Amino acid sequence: MAPQARPTDALVSAVVPVLNDAAPLAALLEGLAGCHGLEVIVVDGGSRDDAAGVCRRFRVRCVASRRGRAAQMRAGIAHARGEMIWLLHADAQATPAHVDALLGVAAGRAGNVWGRFDVRLCGSAPALGVVGSLMNERSWLTGICTGDQGIFVGRALLAAVGGVPDQPLMEDIELSKRLRRLARPRRLRVPLGVSARRWERNGIARTVVLMWALRLRYFFGAPPEPLAQRYYPRPHVAVLARSPERGAVKRRLAAALGEECAFTAHVELVESTLTALRVGDFDCDLWFSGGTNAQLRDWGRRYGARLLEQPETDLGGRMLAALRGGAKLVVGTDVPDLSAKHVQAALDALQSADVVIGPVEDGGYCLIGMNIPRAALFEGIAWGGDDVCERTLAKAASLGLRVVTLETLWDVDDARDHWRWRAAMAAGCSGDRQGVAPPASG
Repeated sequence: MAPQARPTDALVSAVVPVLNDAAPLAALLEGLAGCHGLEVIVVDGGSRDDAAGVCRRFRVRCVASRRGRAAQMRAGIAHARGEMIWLLHADAQATPAHVDALLGVAAGRAGNVWGRFDVRLCGSAPALGVVGSLMNERSWLTGICTGDQGIFVGRALLAAVGGVPDQPLMEDIELSKRLRRLARPRRLRVPLGVSARRWERNGIARTVVLMWALRLRYFFGAPPEPLAQRYYPRPHVAVLARSPERGAVKRRLAAALGEECAFTAHVELVESTLTALRVGDFDCDLWFSGGTNAQLRDWGRRYGARLLEQPETDLGGRMLAALRGGAKLVVGTDVPDLSAKHVQAALDALQSADVVIGPVEDGGYCLIGMNIPRAALFEGIAWGGDDVCERTLAKAASLGLRVVTLETLWDVDDARDHWRWRAAMAAGCSGDRQGVAPPASG
């Protein structure tokens, strides 16, 4: 690796907005290392990973900005020194060949030209090649370019249209509409590799339909704000819990300490979990088992959680139903130290993994998440045993799934756990769910 020094005579400035993109950013900067005539400006919208450390390693500039791709690009452009601005996604597979193509276009008239690259969706599904080809031809026919295509624009031309539109979605479409009134876009046929993770994670057909539906709504005048809410939906987290009924909750604890103690512990654990998670950047659904009652309905109102009934099946079937019902993660309510930051770390892990799991000390797990629900992961598991997590990880490996394992926590199942929990609360070292997010490994 040859780290890239900051050029003093850069003709092209690559502006790269990032948000928790440290791994793809490192690959991008590796591919562009040593390119002459290029400066790279990374704009961080508040990453929780080490994007800043990656920038230091490659000696590229990293600036902070409020979150939002358009806002981040505008911030990066304000720091750019090149006459050609290249708007590049962190997961693009850019190479010196792309830089050479840009330099060739920019030579002598960088300020008055704009365009994009042909794209190649990088994935195993044959249909991705078709999607990429259609993207390229659609762009050529309409003069509308998208962010995946590595839009480039001369500084003077960009200034003439007021810069990148500051809106939460469709900023690339709106920018193209404004620019094509002044000049037709150039098409560079050096294929730019683009991550297909969005298509693979959400399904190719579903992704294409969603994107075209949003573009049509924008074409007919829909404002970008509600479209952004549809394109960037808040993830849902399923919280599994029994309905608060005396004699029907925490039976192991009740056998040792009595039904009233078990009921009180159950209510406190559920309420503290919902309280901790409500501060996260996600929505919680309370999947309950047992009958409905006033206290359960009050939980839904107080914590803004949808109440959804668990199916009558084993634990694996209930978790699968929640995942198939739209949840990205399923969590339990028996873990005093489970926090919104643990959940956010799990959601972040799903950006690059197929499965994320949060083990507990007794051999089970308190959290599991998947991009695509897989019934096979829950089959043949003896629920309640001390090897549940181990067997689940083995199944994931046999299915060829990429897994991230979070920090091991502990749960409250029996009298010994109960006294540990109460002692920790008294000492002020448990139940504090605002701590530092746990490290993830995989």
